[in-house]
Amino acid sequence: LDQPPTPLAVREDLRRQSLAMGVAAVDTYLHWAVRRSDLDTLSSKLTKVDVSFGELLEMGDASVEARRKGKNDRPRVRARNALNERILTMTFQSARQVEDALSMAGVTKMWAGIGAAFLPHTPPKDIKVRLNQIVHHRNRIVHEGGLRRLVRPQAVSREPIEQAAVADDLDWIQSFVDA
Repeated sequence: LDQPPTPLAVREDLRRQSLAMGVAAVDTYLHWAVRRSDLDTLSSKLTKVDVSFGELLEMGDASVEARRKGKNDRPRVRARNALNERILTMTFQSARQVEDALSMAGVTKMWAGIGAAFLPHTPPKDIKVRLNQIVHHRNRIVHEGGLRRLVRPQAVSREPIEQAAVADDLDWIQSFVDA
């Protein structure tokens, strides 16, 4: 749709939406990775995830009730569901948040590994900078509507967004996830 005869304003909004969805894909991928973490060998970062005391009581009560009824009990399923509920309140988009998520998933030395997996090989610092730039752009789109920042605006106007730049960012995000 990002071509004539679609009006330019609509095409630019499609680009903004595409960039926001690309960053959301990173976030979703990392949520899945954390959710699939091995509960037998928890990473130190995952052991620090907060679960409310109320949830712990509910899990314990459910186990007691299952035992009373003679039903097979699966407390780890409840624990994983509690983990899922908790991590859904977390955002895994910026370089620091990506590092937190991968640490929870048990990945160590992630930046060196990601840098080595990029083709061509990319220094971890450059990866972090690029990711943070993309996330910052996404945040301006999502939280500010991509509007141009003006001291005394006379009319609403948006920052221009180029098709090639968005395509490049989305390709980079794909490479990042692959790495």
